Amino acid sequence: MGIYRLSNGVVSGTQRTLETARPRAACDARARRLQKMAVLLACVAPLSISAAVKSRSAMQLAGYKAVRVHYGPMNKMIMSVRINGQPANLLLDTGSNQLILDTEAAELCGVRPSQRGLRYIRFTEIQGQSLPVGFVQDISAGSMNFGSSLVTLRRTSQADAGNATFDGVLGLDILLRYKALINCHTKLVFFKVDQAQRINLGSVAASEKFTRVPIRREETGALTVPCSIRAQPTRLL
Repeated sequence: MGIYRLSNGVVSGTQRTLETARPRAACDARARRLQKMAVLLACVAPLSISAAVKSRSAMQLAGYKAVRVHYGPMNKMIMSVRINGQPANLLLDTGSNQLILDTEAAELCGVRPSQRGLRYIRFTEIQGQSLPVGFVQDISAGSMNFGSSLVTLRRTSQADAGNATFDGVLGLDILLRYKALINCHTKLVFFKVDQAQRINLGSVAASEKFTRVPIRREETGALTVPCSIRAQPTRLL
């Protein structure tokens, strides 16, 4: 699996390490850097992240379908989807391993906890909390159809009022399955639908002279990057 960050360019390939790249020219403007980054998740572990900056036109990738996203409060990236035919908004979260849906939104979409006797799992654990698992018959976004999927059901508490702008989380299970490329600048997410198509992303990354920063996938599945805060080394999700 691989993750790539880029500003509006493309990077490539099956990597043995997870890397973050950021154009050196953008080091003086953090806000501009963040707007120009994108993430490509390729389904070959461990992952890699990279960044680029030159083209401002929307990327076109052979073998991929593009889905438009928008930003909510706190710069959260939101994707409008349909779950069992019902509209919903999902937060794109590379820090989550799975598809998660708020219980109230799940009821509106006809998704309920698994019943005893069904063949798939009925509970999963997130941050020490045991949560019920349901089954989505169909989930789609724009022209992209993800088919059926297990979904973790979680009740949103009053303390999570900031999450009112979305109904759940689109996590790494789907993003990695479809080798998603997330372009934060153009607000497009690309999902691979034709496995026969090959894109040479590595040569583009080399020509752009990216700066690479190693990223690690933790035992929990979370992706972390090394950083320094007030001269103290730490890792960030």
